[in-house]
Amino acid sequence: MTTTDQRQDAELDDHQHRLERLEQAFPTPDTPQGGAQRARIHIPTPDSLLTVGARGSNAMRGRAEGPGGVSLYTVENLAAEIHGATILDTDGNTIVHSGDRVCLVAEAEAAISTNANLRVGTEQDIEITAGGAGFTDPAFTVRPSMDVPDPPEVDTASPRTGTESMKSAWSGVWRAWSINAALSSWGSFINSSTEGVQGAALERSASTALGLVRASVTLGEALWDTLMGLGAAFDDPNAVETSDPKLKMHAAGGISMTSPAKISAFSEDSVSIGAPYSCSLKGGWKASLKSGGNAKVFGIASATLQSKGVVGVKGKVVGTKGDFIESKAKRAASLTSDGKLLLQAKDEAVLDGDKVAVAGNEVAVGAAQRVDISSKSGQVDVKGERRVRVQSPGDVLVEGDQSVQLRQGRATVAVDNDQIEMRAGSTSLLVSSGTVSVHGLTVRQGEVRIRGRCNFG
Repeated sequence: MTTTDQRQDAELDDHQHRLERLEQAFPTPDTPQGGAQRARIHIPTPDSLLTVGARGSNAMRGRAEGPGGVSLYTVENLAAEIHGATILDTDGNTIVHSGDRVCLVAEAEAAISTNANLRVGTEQDIEITAGGAGFTDPAFTVRPSMDVPDPPEVDTASPRTGTESMKSAWSGVWRAWSINAALSSWGSFINSSTEGVQGAALERSASTALGLVRASVTLGEALWDTLMGLGAAFDDPNAVETSDPKLKMHAAGGISMTSPAKISAFSEDSVSIGAPYSCSLKGGWKASLKSGGNAKVFGIASATLQSKGVVGVKGKVVGTKGDFIESKAKRAASLTSDGKLLLQAKDEAVLDGDKVAVAGNEVAVGAAQRVDISSKSGQVDVKGERRVRVQSPGDVLVEGDQSVQLRQGRATVAVDNDQIEMRAGSTSLLVSSGTVSVHGLTVRQGEVRIRGRCNFG
């Protein structure tokens, strides 16, 4: 007997022994109807196992392989190419687990739905991108056999690269603008002074009071603007990037969120909404912007606070500042203060109206150089219940294009063109060019005339 014959006889004996063991472990044709049945296919190399039927028992060399039903094991790949529909319907739990990547792709629409809760969890980032994040079909086939391809790449990062770059640039613009505005406000405060007010020709008490008002308002504005500006410089969440997991959403055509109930967004750190073109917040009944610390509405070109009803601005310190400020009212406007009030201009200040009134227990009007009080077409009245005093360390000039009159009771002093007339009761004195006349006595160019009776003692 040759060596080949001996090897073949040994293989036949081994197969015979295996059949005998199978007959002991698996049902025979005499197995009663309803008894547990089982089929097992095992390929040693590469190690692959398929069991169908009852759960494996310890009768096979103590190896209880496979659960009840259908089980599949292999040390290499599982490939299925199906040209029709694939349906997986189970009444129990369905678990898909992988030690590596999981990729689900579809050439048409894909949907995930549940009649209960849907939970999506991750230890790292979640990226959702709509537009430009498709995949390349791996075109896998079983017939003819081909190597299992790598999972198709679903690139959710590249489509949003341009938008993220724009966002970073826009955030940088805002930070630079905020820091510049804050430093400018602080510089204005440092360089400001109250000399313009202190040097005015007002009463010392009024000048000091106005100077204190201006200093306190300037201090409040400078500190407030500086803190607000520096705070705005770091109001973007990307200013200090972290490595914590993130949810990233991007859509080439836009993102729309709707709900018949409330929509809530909350962060333990900060929430930022921005756009290089427009960003709007609307409410059919009401809309509010609140902050436990600082709240700011700012526009580089313009900012408008408008209402068809009432607009209120209220605060401990309220500052209004700009190159041009205009306040208008169709019917009435009021500016009041329970304490001090300062209206000041380094160049010109004008109070204009059909009727203008300045009233108070004490009213001081002063200027470092000149004060003008005039009326273009009417008259100027200066009244005092007790006394009116005109005082100057230099000259006092009273001038009129037609006449100047001083009157008290029946006494009058009138300066008219080139003559002066003083009248007290029935007595009058007239002084004109080269002439002095009192009743019937006239002195003109060295000549004395007496009209009426003369009594020389």
